[in-house]
Amino acid sequence: MITNLQTARNSYMETVVKNTSNCVELLIMLYDGAIDFLNKGKKAIQENNLQEKIDNLFRVTRIIEELLASLNKNAGGKIAENLEELYIFSLQEISKANLKNDIKSLEVVEKILLELRDAWRQIK
Repeated sequence: MITNLQTARNSYMETVVKNTSNCVELLIMLYDGAIDFLNKGKKAIQENNLQEKIDNLFRVTRIIEELLASLNKNAGGKIAENLEELYIFSLQEISKANLKNDIKSLEVVEKILLELRDAWRQIK
């Protein structure tokens, strides 16, 4: 049953990504996903649900790592360097939050992600 759900979800996401008209829309989707998992992680900390916290913060981390890996510093110049610093800082804050159940660290990351997402929305 779980395999069927995973297959269906993967097919759906593949269709969504293929139908995304440009990179900016895809970036916005990634930020939205990261923010959603971040909020689920905060809720899991509040509810003292260790496994949910770990799972959701892992997902946020993977998205940010993907954003970090996709940076093109040659083409992006100073903007790409600034984004790299924000992503690395965010990963450090998520690690701290995961170790110490620190919701404030997650709120800092959420603010960063919201601002970046909103900036990309304005470009779109």
